[in-house]
Amino acid sequence: NLLNRIDLKFILLSLIVLFIAIFFRATIFSLFSKHKYDLKISFLYKNQIIGYFANNILPFRIGELVRVYILNRNLRVNDSKFFILIILIERIIDLSTLGLLFLIILPFFSIPQFIYDWGLLSLSNLILFLIFISASISTIMYGFPKIFKPLKKKFIDNIFIFDKKTLLLALFYSFFVWLSFLLYTFFIQQSLHLELSIFDCIVILVLSALVQIVPSAPGSIGTYHAAVKYICVSFFNISDFNAVSLAIILHFVSYISFSIVGAIIFIKNNYSLMLKKY
Repeated sequence: NLLNRIDLKFILLSLIVLFIAIFFRATIFSLFSKHKYDLKISFLYKNQIIGYFANNILPFRIGELVRVYILNRNLRVNDSKFFILIILIERIIDLSTLGLLFLIILPFFSIPQFIYDWGLLSLSNLILFLIFISASISTIMYGFPKIFKPLKKKFIDNIFIFDKKTLLLALFYSFFVWLSFLLYTFFIQQSLHLELSIFDCIVILVLSALVQIVPSAPGSIGTYHAAVKYICVSFFNISDFNAVSLAIILHFVSYISFSIVGAIIFIKNNYSLMLKKY
């Protein structure tokens, strides 16, 4: 019955915006890496998809480290610290964008107290973390330059090549990343004829994304489904069947598409590298 209900034209639209989101993610990485490496967007696009593929089959979001390994291997360098730093900044930007979306939806929904407290606690921790990082950098740069000179050379100098314009552009592109994910959520629920509004989809997107921040099983299997079901049933009075259906299709479409495309790119990438050796 579930398969018979699905409107395939909305599945197609969801796939289009899903892969558009990866383009914006690749663009963000390009903004930060261009100070040291001239990387093509097409290469970074493939690297992002391989990361999603690895996250789908490996636990604890190890796909990020797979991305770093492939970057080092393709560029024939050993610059893991720089690439990991970019990925960390990407995640901070993601949290900042999600935090803004969370603040937007707060006045309009009667959110359960524990989610409200958890969301505000996450934002508070993010602010404190940014303050701590800023204070630490200031101390290292100006307070104890001799003691921290090795750390400054390996890590801090990399941070300061990211100027304000780069960070603002990254935030700008991050908005389009999450707009694409929002449209993905909207099109998937449209394919099931649930008739949720864009605003309802923002709630589903933000709260389910916050759940996925915590490292978990490969592809966030289980935790993501439970979060989407709880949000749909608690906030929108959707039946258990429809809520579970939405969770399954939301996860299945992205999981299968990233796994198939990512596996193909990964195999071709390794094959190309093998040919270069001979």
